[in-house]
Parts: sequence; structure tokens; C-alpha cells
Amino acid sequence: MSSFTAEQTKELGDIIAKALTDQIAALKINAGTSSQSNLPPPPPASSQQPSSSGALNLFSSPDEIADAYATRTASAPTAVQHSPSFFPGASPSGSGAVANPYAGKNAVLRFPHVEQPVLHAVLSHTINFKELIKLNPRFTQQSAPDQTLQFANGQISVVDKAVAKAFPDMNALLGSFMVYFDVLSFSLSATHGKQAGGWEHGWTLSHGASLFVQHLLQLQQQHTFGSILQYTERFFLYRRAEMLHGHYAGWWAPDGTLSFYLVNLPPAPLKSSASSPASPAAPFKAAKPKADTVCMNFLQGKCTGDTCPYGRQHVRPAPSAAPVATKA
Repeated sequence: MSSFTAEQTKELGDIIAKALTDQIAALKINAGTSSQSNLPPPPPASSQQPSSSGALNLFSSPDEIADAYATRTASAPTAVQHSPSFFPGASPSGSGAVANPYAGKNAVLRFPHVEQPVLHAVLSHTINFKELIKLNPRFTQQSAPDQTLQFANGQISVVDKAVAKAFPDMNALLGSFMVYFDVLSFSLSATHGKQAGGWEHGWTLSHGASLFVQHLLQLQQQHTFGSILQYTERFFLYRRAEMLHGHYAGWWAPDGTLSFYLVNLPPAPLKSSASSPASPAAPFKAAKPKADTVCMNFLQGKCTGDTCPYGRQHVRPAPSAAPVATKA
């Protein structure tokens, strides 16, 4: 049997040791990769990481939104003042007062009936006009014919299928806009909540929302619903572009440049009477006293004597004089 020299033995030992070291390193790498593949998905992105469109994460709390905005604008942050609102019907004082359960919560928790992609589109000012109906919790999508009839102010008008399918009536339109303004007011108030006078931004939008709803109700009294939808869509697109650049006061006043979209309601038909109007009565003549009238029976010889038992006159009319011929 041959034996290894000391030098050969050392060389073999180094080769084996290196192979073992490489194998252990490979096992560690494989184990690390396997453990990472079994990890749960990471939590939602931090609220301070804006999305590609510039909107904050939907799970941002009001404080996180304000902190992110303060960081971008390099303004000194202060405490956010959460509004201590109450449940509907509860007394604002005493034992019945209950603090707002959504105070400090994110948009997803505040508007659970709205899908997250729709919420994101609202906050990033990219939502389409017809998508606003998805904000209305009472809306149920129904199939519509090519054209449908709308009844308003006693008049019937034809509305296009696409428009009627998105907003079947004024209630659906107003209900969608109210939730739309509610979502924007939350975001705007939270964004400027740590600035001095930041509440003015939220009030600017909420006041504009009130004026805009009143404007639509006034239009409903004079214009067809189909034309109001066309006007409202253009109005919304212009205001959406303004809000994308930080201007929210555009909701305060009507837009006269869009008035050509509005179509007046047809005049109401005159009410027909059941019977033809009566001809005007002849003027009433008061009856003469009996003492001033002639007794017709006396003229016929039936009532004799100088005095009429009925108090009438017993006189004969004077004979009319014959016309006197004149010589030529």
C-alpha cells in the first residue's frame, strides 16, 4: 500500500476544506432565497411615499398626509385639530355626545363603500365624470335602452342611453357629487391641517360644493336634464383641471362660457277648459217703476177706468205726425 507524503496530505486537506466551504455557502444562499419566498407580502406603502400620479397612499392618516405635505413645502408642522363631530341624532353635549370614530383614520376606513381605485382617482384628480356614480352608495347599475324618457316640470324629454345609464336622475347626480366633495374635503383639510389657517382650504371647497349643488337645483327648474348633464360634465372637467393645480374656488360660481349646452324646457301647455267660455252677458237694465209704464191692457180695452188697479198709466201715446212734403 502506498502512502502520502506530508506535502500531499496537506494539499488534499486544503482541497476538501475548500469544497466544504463552498457547499456550506451555497446552502446558506438557497436557504435565504427559500425563506424570502415564503414571507407574507409587504404592508402597504408608507403614506409618505407619493404614488406615480402624485397622490398620497390611500391608507394615509390625516397626520401622515399633513406631515408629508409639510415636508414637501418645508413648513413648520403643528398639531392637527380633529373635528369632534357626533353621530347623527346624538346630543352634542352631555352623555349623548360620542366622539367621531373616524378621527385620525385614513380614506379607506372613512369611505368603505367606495372601491380603492375609485378613491385614488378622486384624490389624484383623474376620475372621469361618469365614474362619479360609483361614489353613490345607493346606486344600482341597471341596463338602459338606447334612449330613455325623463320627466321634469311637467315635461317629457329624451335622454341619451349613455348619459342616462351613468346618472338616471338628478338625485343620482347630486348624491354622487356630495360623496365626491366629501372625499376631497378630507384630503384637502388633512393636507393643510398643520398649516396656520389651513382650515380655510377645506372651507373653500365645502362652500363651493354647497353653491354648486344650489346651482344645479336652479338649472333643473328651467332646463332639460340631458342638457344639464352635458353642462355639468364640462363644468366638472374644467374644475378638475384647476384642482390639479391647487385651485378650488372654481366651484363657487356658474360658468357662463358653458351656457350654450343648456336647453330650455318646453313651455307648459295651456289648461283646456271643460266647457266653452260663456259669451259676455248684455248689460243689465234696471226695471222702470210701474208708475212710469203704460198699461197694455188699457191700450187693448181690457182695463177700463181712469185708474189702473196695478198702478200703471192709462194714457194713449200721441199719434206720430206725418212728414210734411217740401216743394222742390
